[in-house]
Amino acid sequence: MSLDLVIPAHEKDIDTLNICIDYARKNIIDLNNIYVVSRNKLTDNAIWVSEDIFPFKLEDIAKKIGKHRKTCWYYAGIIQTTAAIFIPNLKKYVLIMDSDTIIIKPVKFLEDNISLFNISPSDGLPCYYEHAFKLIPSL
Repeated sequence: MSLDLVIPAHEKDIDTLNICIDYARKNIIDLNNIYVVSRNKLTDNAIWVSEDIFPFKLEDIAKKIGKHRKTCWYYAGIIQTTAAIFIPNLKKYVLIMDSDTIIIKPVKFLEDNISLFNISPSDGLPCYYEHAFKLIPSL
């Protein structure tokens, strides 16, 4: 049993992207392929997936929630939550990770067909839900 890793990235992430990939390869147990989703190809160390495969664009998100300093974060979040739907041929198990996450010691995300999660205690702040309610009013 293995998993694929998907990393949404932007040109501003170029300083950490290859470090992120190298440490993921070294320390994620049962890792299969690494995919980087970006507008342009940013690395030769992973499989590149163009943002063009997604049925939405940054501009679509900005029209729905407004253009402000977090619009790109929300766009990346929507890519993260839909990557397993739109990227072809991914494994059954998919790990989504930010390009500035460095896995510094061996870690398992799967055990006995169960996904293991590590959730930050800061997740769930009200400001992170604002865009969701604008995009999906019935939420």
